[in-house]
Amino acid sequence: MNLQPPEKLARESGPYLDVQDVFHTIQGEGPYSGHRALFIRLAGCNLQCVTCDTDYTSRRETRSARAVALQFRRGNGLVVITGGEPFRQNITWLCELLLERGAKIQIESNGTYPPSPRLDKRVEVVCSPKTGSVNKKLLPYIVAYKYVIPPYLASHTKKTISDNDGLPLRMLESDPPIARPHDTRIPVYITPEAHPTMGHVDPSTIDNIIDGAKEFGYIAQCQLHKFLRIE
Repeated sequence: MNLQPPEKLARESGPYLDVQDVFHTIQGEGPYSGHRALFIRLAGCNLQCVTCDTDYTSRRETRSARAVALQFRRGNGLVVITGGEPFRQNITWLCELLLERGAKIQIESNGTYPPSPRLDKRVEVVCSPKTGSVNKKLLPYIVAYKYVIPPYLASHTKKTISDNDGLPLRMLESDPPIARPHDTRIPVYITPEAHPTMGHVDPSTIDNIIDGAKEFGYIAQCQLHKFLRIE
């Protein structure tokens, strides 16, 4: 159960950001899976997804965008800005500093907010929708979609994925259907949902992943960082 409370937009940020952690690791999901990366995990999220297994609040501290950018090693390639929800804060200045140092930037977003003002077009967004729509102003930045595929419910009386496209229906029974990709030419990555406490993947989830890749052409992945036991 995710007990981290939702937080409001904080666009007065920019020179200083609420940061959870900055660390060097290997990207575990999406188009750059397997690539070494500097992860910048920003604190806070506007949603409170029940199945979220990420800590994005406990080590929160205010850091200058410049100090964060200086942790990028020139020539190291990829920087992943994640959260929480990174567009909850104004990250344009951070992105500019990173681009000046030669970084390739991937932002992981739930798609609810528009991009930060005047965000450079070289920035790429991997969108993992959690609500019924994706902000229209974000669409030009999206290079891929990512969906976490759930298992069948134990009762088998309610579907968790759609027969029409093999993607999750909703976060909760009361939520609207999760947004679908806005452009069929954009790749869709699917990864299995692990049990929140035991860590294993339900066999029915594996079946859903295989079916999604075979029937709809999605790109099947595991969460590589969990397989490698790294953050």
